[in-house]
Amino acid sequence: MDLNSCWSIFINGDKAAFQQLYEQTSDELFAYGIGISNDREIVLDSIHDLFVDLYGNKKISREVNVKHYLFASLRRRILAANKSHFESFGDGDESLDNTDSRETEIILDETEKMISSRLMAEVSQLPKRQREVLHLRYTMDLSYAEISSVMEINIETCRTLCHRAVKVLRANLKLMKLMAILVFYYFS
Repeated sequence: MDLNSCWSIFINGDKAAFQQLYEQTSDELFAYGIGISNDREIVLDSIHDLFVDLYGNKKISREVNVKHYLFASLRRRILAANKSHFESFGDGDESLDNTDSRETEIILDETEKMISSRLMAEVSQLPKRQREVLHLRYTMDLSYAEISSVMEINIETCRTLCHRAVKVLRANLKLMKLMAILVFYYFS
């Protein structure tokens, strides 16, 4: 059964359709979630919470792009969970060994987090359709023809949306890339 049929049947209260919806999408949702956050537990919890909220929600729309709805909902949950997770870190009394290799590892790790965070912030500033095309193209590895079918737009529009999004990201992240290269070479 395709996702849209499964969704419609689930909306009408069918538990088997809900289970099938979960089974058909959970692996893709997990793969997408790991692309947003490397914290496996946050991703798994966010997927779980998404489906728990779906099951108990009586106001879910019948007319949705199911994949897009699930991926967008998961993304918001993960970003919110990551934000609260990082805000909960204080200046703990950690004992770090002061070797150069440990310091380098910490600096590189923080730099990677900073770049990843900046990239996610830049992507989140893109128009919704550009974000969706980028996700479908680079996370879900769909062809432009498949994307045009999913989004119900023509192939050239898909290419244009993707090109514009990448162009904006490239321009906005040029300085960040330079900083990362300098940090990498300085500490390696």
